[in-house]
Formats: sequence, C-alpha cells, structure tokens
Amino acid sequence: MKHMEFLRARKKAGLTIAFIAMACLAIFLAIHVVNGPVSATHITASAPPATRTVQAPSLPQLITVSNPYASFSYPNSMRPVANIQGSEGPVLAAYNYLKSDILTWELSITVNKLQSPNLESDSGYLMRKENPAEYQENTVTYGDNTFIIMNDTGANGFGELVFLLHGSMDANIHLVGDDASGTSGLDTTFQQVLQSWKWQ
Repeated sequence: MKHMEFLRARKKAGLTIAFIAMACLAIFLAIHVVNGPVSATHITASAPPATRTVQAPSLPQLITVSNPYASFSYPNSMRPVANIQGSEGPVLAAYNYLKSDILTWELSITVNKLQSPNLESDSGYLMRKENPAEYQENTVTYGDNTFIIMNDTGANGFGELVFLLHGSMDANIHLVGDDASGTSGLDTTFQQVLQSWKWQ
C-alpha cells in the first residue's frame, strides 16, 4: 500500500516537473522570438533625391603675345585683326582684337616711341588729360607697373584706355564694348591684359 502511494506521489511529482520544464521552455522560446533578429522578405526603400551637377563657367584661356618691347596676354574668345610689329615710326607695335557682342568688343594695344620720357609726349594722353569732364583719370598698380586709366564717361557700356610709361616708350591699352549681362566680362578682360603686361 505504501509502495503504491509512493509510486503515485512520484508520478505526480514527475508530471509537475515536466509541466514546469515545458512552461520554462515555452517562456524561453517566446523571449528568444521577441528579442531575436527581424527577418523580412521584402523591403521597399524610397529612391534617393535626384542630384544635378552644375559646372562653374570656365574662364577663357589666355594667349600670350611677345615682341621685342613687351609681352601680354589676351582671352582666346577674341580674334586678332591687323596686328603689326617692328615698325620704324613712332608706333613700334600695334595689335587689335575683336569679339562680337551687342556692341563689338575692341581691344587695341600699341607700343609707342616717345620724343621725351614723359606721358605728355603722347598726344592721346595729353588730349584726355586736358578734358577731365569727359575723361576720368585713375591709377591702378599690378606688380611693377602703374597704369594711368582714362575712363570715357560718355561711352556706351565699357570704355577705358590706359597709358603706361617705360623710359622713352609708352603703351596704350584700350578696350571698348558692351554686353547684355553688363560690363563685368569686359572689366575682367581688361584686368587680365593689364596684369599680364611685362616690359622686355
């Protein structure tokens, strides 16, 4: 009798232990599922916004001109016309460049032999110097060169002429023109020529 009761108690305890073990296993599996890695069969991601590359406008390349008296550079957007070098007269060298626009750009450069080593010997300078109401005088220095700028106040668009003295020679650099977007392009071109100027 006692043996039967012992077996029943043992069976009951075994069932209880098995039940508790299964419950623990179920809880463990539930925790694992909740904390485990997420799996997905299909993931849809929105496309990245389209990007557009905008290139900065490139500056025109410069072409360098050299003669026995000086060297300078001008933008390749201008075309050369009627250039002379090595003249025996008062004009030692002359260059002209054009660029089509609403008012054609014209760049004129001359190297002159002066009768005396001062700018008053240049009749073009003297005429403008004596007419300050029409020509506004300024100076600008690039490197070793100090340019005297005569701004034509009556010009349509851009109109500037510089004089540069070098011993018994001087250089006249003249640019006129107009552009639909304003005069900034002309001003840049003028500065490029002045900054590149070198006496030989």
